[in-house]
Amino acid sequence: MAYALTPTQHRLLDLIRRHLASTGTAPSFDEMRAAMGINSKAGIHRLLIALEDRGAIRRLSGRARAIEVVGPQDDVLAAVMAEIDGFCDAEGIATDSPLFRRLKQRLRQRLSAAKGGAA
Repeated sequence: MAYALTPTQHRLLDLIRRHLASTGTAPSFDEMRAAMGINSKAGIHRLLIALEDRGAIRRLSGRARAIEVVGPQDDVLAAVMAEIDGFCDAEGIATDSPLFRRLKQRLRQRLSAAKGGAA
C-alpha cells in the first residue's frame, strides 16, 4: 500500500482489519481505545480521520461501526491524498478544519467515481 501512515495509524489499521476479519464488523470506539491504549475517544477519532484522509479507510456517516478498509486498487487515491497532505504541511496550511476535510472527501468521491466509470 502507498499510504503515508505513522506507526500508530498502522497499528489502528491492523486492528481494524483483524476485527473485521474475525467478527465481520469494525471495532467500536471503546474497543479501539482500549486496544490502542489511548485514553480518549477523541484520540481514536483523530486517528480515524487521518486514516480516512490518507485513503486507508472509508467511513459511512451516520452509521455505527461503518468502516471499510480500502484495498490496493485505491493506491492512486491514497497517493493523491498524501500529496495534498504533504503540500499543506510544507505551506503551513491547517488540514484539521471541517471545511478542508469536506474538500478532501469530495475529491475522494470524485476520484472514486471516475475510477469506477473507467473500469
